[in-house]
Amino acid sequence: MLSNLFSKSYLLDSPDFSGLSQAIIFARLLPIIDEAAGMGSGVDVFEISCAVAAEMMSAYQVGLESSLNLTGRGREEARKKHIENGKKKLRKGSKQAAEELERECYETCLKADRGSRLPTATRPVIFAQLSTSIPAKEGVKTRKETLRLVASELLDHIEAARVGIGITVTYAMYQLSQRPDLQSNLRHELMALNMPLRYPLHELLSRSVLHQIDGIALLDAIVMETLRVHPPAPGPQYRAVPKDGVIVEGYFIPAGVWISTSPYCLHRHASAYPDADKWKPERWMTARNAEAEQSVDSASVGEEAQGDDPWRWFWAFGNGGRMCLGSNFALVGRYLTISDT
Repeated sequence: MLSNLFSKSYLLDSPDFSGLSQAIIFARLLPIIDEAAGMGSGVDVFEISCAVAAEMMSAYQVGLESSLNLTGRGREEARKKHIENGKKKLRKGSKQAAEELERECYETCLKADRGSRLPTATRPVIFAQLSTSIPAKEGVKTRKETLRLVASELLDHIEAARVGIGITVTYAMYQLSQRPDLQSNLRHELMALNMPLRYPLHELLSRSVLHQIDGIALLDAIVMETLRVHPPAPGPQYRAVPKDGVIVEGYFIPAGVWISTSPYCLHRHASAYPDADKWKPERWMTARNAEAEQSVDSASVGEEAQGDDPWRWFWAFGNGGRMCLGSNFALVGRYLTISDT
């Protein structure tokens, strides 16, 4: 229903995604950081990263005009309340916090349903798709019921983005603060783009620029290594063994048994990740170069070599049919936020 709208190719070519990214990052986020730098004051990086992630997802869902605005000027209290409600719901199961987040998301759907009044506004990409497909799929009869089901789906995506992207961007900024050399190298790469990413940005964030950002190997390595060392969802990811059971590494597991794997553990597999507890983006650059030099296809690679493959053990988004739907949105969103800040 939504997988095509979250594919990397669609996102990178989407004028809606580039438009909302420019508005949120360059017109809302960077002014906050620029003002704090000018005053010599601090910024709560976790709070602002989570807010930007929630905004970007919300804007992609319902359009920029109807979406959450948590980082705009004068929105400090709204931002703090949204982030605090997220913490209360996740950690304490607060019913009040959950209801406030639900109401907030439902209101964005009501705005999107009324339509945009601004010719420059981005389209409600996900809202439009769900509004059309949910009535037929679920058999609902009223617009109110449709909007509630749409809002429920959208809230799941917002919360996943807020936590997932927010945590990763925060850790990436922390790790980069310890590595001035990497900061300098990354800045050099970004300044070499056809449109250098400087603040304030006086040009449109075009499709070609997004494709160039996506192709920066160092940026990709920084994001991958941050996700490896600091996975936003490090705990067990459960699956039920299907009918007739399954054999895993020579062991038979009966049908119906719950099994799980943990990204935290997989990401510390010693043969795939030497010095696994250390944040070393260079490991992904080395792995990328080794893969490029390999002339044989994967089918002819020995079992031992496959066992050392860092991509094979990478599990930040899960895998298979239950893999994170928004993984590409999360990756591209992280690329933009990290590179621009």
